[in-house]
Amino acid sequence: MTADLRGIRVIAVEQAVAAALYARERTGLGRRIDVALFDVLLEWMSPLLLAEMHSGSAPRPAGLRHASIAPYGPYTTADGKDVLIAVQNEGQWSRLCRTVLRAPALLEDPAFASNSARVRHRERTERAVQARLITLSTAEVTDRLERADVPYARLNQITDVLAHPQAEATGRWSQATLPDGRTVRVVTSALHRDPEPPGGRRVPGLGEHTAQVLRELGLSEGEMAGVLEPPAESGTPPSAAPAR
Repeated sequence: MTADLRGIRVIAVEQAVAAALYARERTGLGRRIDVALFDVLLEWMSPLLLAEMHSGSAPRPAGLRHASIAPYGPYTTADGKDVLIAVQNEGQWSRLCRTVLRAPALLEDPAFASNSARVRHRERTERAVQARLITLSTAEVTDRLERADVPYARLNQITDVLAHPQAEATGRWSQATLPDGRTVRVVTSALHRDPEPPGGRRVPGLGEHTAQVLRELGLSEGEMAGVLEPPAESGTPPSAAPAR
């Protein structure tokens, strides 16, 4: 969740920067931008907060599903995989029924006539969608969703991510050298740099840069010796009581 919120914060900062640049073009004045992670979280939660403010009843947590949209969530395919579908307007619902589910009769059912109706009849909606998707392979489902222009995502497991074609295409895996000279495969930094810094990816040994860091902090050689060298053992244990 923390990584998700950081990503949302980045989007908020980008929007604020774009707005500030546009305002500068119009007014010639700059702006100070202050975006706190907590504030972004509140904006992200605005549908729930507004529901609590104005109706006194926020929707209950829905996990991967959506508290106020249906159908929205993971659905299992014939090969046991899950595909997350997000129907967010009536056009998408119509295309889901016609092109993906190939069940246009659902569009005539009053229980599915609008999002609010589908939310009221959530169990029927979920069963109707799931009953058709369970007969199709993941490839068939995603192909139909793609052609129908209905938002979706594969619900990947860790092994699926390791084999993800986008990760391979963008070089998300790379080699790093351990202190003993062995090489291992690691996740590449998300910071794309061109050209890459010299020296390649090498894992430093334990304490390899301690002295360098201490010098940068301003410690003298004598002070560093006190930090780097363990104190001499005392002849009397600290817990021993003095002789009387």
